[in-house]
Amino acid sequence: MVVVNGHVHTVYVLQLCVGKFCLVFHILHAEKIPLELINFLENPKYTFVGVGLDNDVEKLPSDYDLKVTNVHDLRTCDDIFRHRGRRVGPVAK
Repeated sequence: MVVVNGHVHTVYVLQLCVGKFCLVFHILHAEKIPLELINFLENPKYTFVGVGLDNDVEKLPSDYDLKVTNVHDLRTCDDIFRHRGRRVGPVAK
């Protein structure tokens, strides 16, 4: 749980997509988190990519005792691509 200006900010929904398939998991209303989901998120073989993930990933351990092992936020990846000799366009915010 994160408190900003007296307001509690927590993760309400997990959205995980692969290609055309998406899982939308309303974690806030879940009685328990499936062990398969826990193992999936903690598996270092998988990389989770998106925009604005950092804040939610930081909240998951305190909100749900859940950690995500391998995360890359596209807002911060521009430097990675630039150093590899490639330049990507601006990322939407």
